[in-house]
Amino acid sequence: MNILSIDCSNGLMLSLFADKKQYNYFNAEQKKQSDDLLVQIDKLLIEAKLSVKNIDVIAVCVGPGSFTGIRVAISTAKGLAIGSRAKVVTFSSFETIEDLPDNNYGVIVDGFGTNYYYYFKKFGRIFEGCNTPDKIEKLADGITVFTLSASAAEKITNFVLKTANYSSKKVIEEKIALNKFVLTNQIEPVYLRESQAEIERIKHGN
Repeated sequence: MNILSIDCSNGLMLSLFADKKQYNYFNAEQKKQSDDLLVQIDKLLIEAKLSVKNIDVIAVCVGPGSFTGIRVAISTAKGLAIGSRAKVVTFSSFETIEDLPDNNYGVIVDGFGTNYYYYFKKFGRIFEGCNTPDKIEKLADGITVFTLSASAAEKITNFVLKTANYSSKKVIEEKIALNKFVLTNQIEPVYLRESQAEIERIKHGN
């Protein structure tokens, strides 16, 4: 089975799983995703000696993360799936962190600007949203917090962050095994907060 994973939530992360081999591409640059995405997918396919029609499953990260990046990833996944007739699975940024403890942990993803997306499992309760470091610190008390984002680790100094390993493969394989495929018109982005344009519109009462 040939699987293409697309994640533009925090930079550009691509993986192609083909013939028991894995081909990867990563670029932390946020602004060139739309220019770079199809070019790099094509390069991975050439390296694996495959074409778009050989892709069986397309997996796409639906957020949370960069608003623009998420839209670019979803649009690209939809187009490729329609063209190749590949099946589609979706996953979230939080699901890609490996080796999380069974209880009491947190995951933080850079929300850009002064905000961070968070998913905390704390004493059986789930906290999920987007907020500033000072407010997140209160929720993070008493748990271990992981991040995939180097910028988050650099900017948030109120509590210790553990840099985690990223892997979409395990998440994708589990979803395929459980038949959790979605139709292209069912792919929904996970934003957890309004876009900056929407925030400004509400702020000015428009």
